[in-house]
Amino acid sequence: MKPLIIGMGPAKSHPTNAWHPAAVSTANLCYLISGDPSKLSMLDSHFKAIDLNQNWHREEGHDWDSIWENDAEETLRMLIAAQELGRGRKVFLLGEQVTNFTFGFLRRKDCTLAAQGWRQLAKCLGYRLCIQDKEASVGKSLGYYDFVAIPVWHPRILTTLEAKMPPGWQQKMMNALRSAGGLQPMKFKRPHSQNLLLRREKTTPADQQFPIW
Repeated sequence: MKPLIIGMGPAKSHPTNAWHPAAVSTANLCYLISGDPSKLSMLDSHFKAIDLNQNWHREEGHDWDSIWENDAEETLRMLIAAQELGRGRKVFLLGEQVTNFTFGFLRRKDCTLAAQGWRQLAKCLGYRLCIQDKEASVGKSLGYYDFVAIPVWHPRILTTLEAKMPPGWQQKMMNALRSAGGLQPMKFKRPHSQNLLLRREKTTPADQQFPIW
């Protein structure tokens, strides 16, 4: 079973098409995996990528995209029902919102990780989530799940100059992705292509405003 990558939702430029080849996050994720923003084929060959939101969503009055809770819950329930979150599968959670929502949905509400998973967990390292855990969500018929959640930075950060990141985060994320996808180690090189650099966004998403260590 290929590793799963879970993002938040489609881009505003392609609101109903998750992981569109022309979307910023798609190109950046491809670059973090292969060093080439156009290699969507490599992403498709070695990973399965989905979003929590089926369509682009932004809460009224907010400057950045956000999780649509009903949609996201339906997505996670669908993954569990389809046995997509079992057998120790590696699942990459892109960014703070996706990480916190996933942990919050599957952990008891009084569990620290349910509210602060992103801040509490080391990035690019796995954390086992399973229904047998004493901190698993209770009072819901979620079904069987047993997978390795791996919080990683949102690929959008690659071309967001305002984001303050720990040194070497790109190499760390590339190593984690390539290892999970069965790819040989590769040295990360800063993007020189103007095609990638011109994709910078003018604003910094809410989960990237502060240093993430």
